[in-house]
Amino acid sequence: MRYYKKTDNIISGRIDSTDDNSKFRLHQKIKNIDVFDKTLKIQEKRSFGIVSYCVDEGVKRNKGREGTKEGPEFVKKHLASKPFHYDGNIYDCGRIIQEDNNLEEMQKELSMVIKRLTELNIFPIVIGGGHDVLYGSAKGIENQPGNIGIISFDAHFDNRQEDRSTSGTAFNQLAETTDIQTLVIGISEISNTKSLFTHAELSGIEYINDDDFNFKPTNTIIKQVNEFIQSKNKIHITICTDVFPSYVAPGVSAPSGIGIDLFKFAEVFRFIVQTGKVISFDIAEISPRFDVNESTATLGATIISKLINYIFTLEDEQNK
Repeated sequence: MRYYKKTDNIISGRIDSTDDNSKFRLHQKIKNIDVFDKTLKIQEKRSFGIVSYCVDEGVKRNKGREGTKEGPEFVKKHLASKPFHYDGNIYDCGRIIQEDNNLEEMQKELSMVIKRLTELNIFPIVIGGGHDVLYGSAKGIENQPGNIGIISFDAHFDNRQEDRSTSGTAFNQLAETTDIQTLVIGISEISNTKSLFTHAELSGIEYINDDDFNFKPTNTIIKQVNEFIQSKNKIHITICTDVFPSYVAPGVSAPSGIGIDLFKFAEVFRFIVQTGKVISFDIAEISPRFDVNESTATLGATIISKLINYIFTLEDEQNK
């Protein structure tokens, strides 16, 4: 493995107690592991593994604003002090480090990390990096049994037809190499050319545009999302933070003028997670270089914390 590195540093944050678990925060529970350590055992408790994809070569190739490779550390900083209420495990599962411009190999190593985590019964949470993170994430779960679907929150289709991988090609690559089906939520008609719409339709990519998401009743959106989920056994959620308005998420490689409503997103996101079908997650394109008051990094950390909370809450309800 050339690009995968175990995380050496320990994240830190607020401490309310050193011996009362009910007052512990995430940084007091997290453990650093090398996912390829052969002594690791399959997890019996619910476990989450955070993987940092410190790569913005894909953004560079796609002519975006570079800086997303610094995103994972900023998100983890804001995640560190989130309360961790649960009887489960949380691991820092290392980083994919950009040491050269061989994006394809970085994605391949990410896919190997994701595959290993699923074998260990650890739920992968990947923090990017450019949205090329999605291709690595999806290839890591592609051999899971059953029908797999990806739900993407993104202003862009990311289905460009290029001769090499970029942050804008993941869905074209997946359509060519896998049977994974896709629903993209938040597509902006003013950020995608007619050619990209045509290619999406020919590739079988379903989508909800930003206007429909913002102006239609939430129940209508949830019904459409549920129709996609019903025929799937497993769901991967991917979020490109440029789907949110720039006043909410300024620290991205391609800011949105309007984007999708954050509160409606939260409701739809919760619905998807609480179906119990979500098996992995990634979030991309948080760029500290362009952030304001680290608000985009805070948003990313909040979404991850909500994801963990919803999954534990769902399991608690199922075990009653």
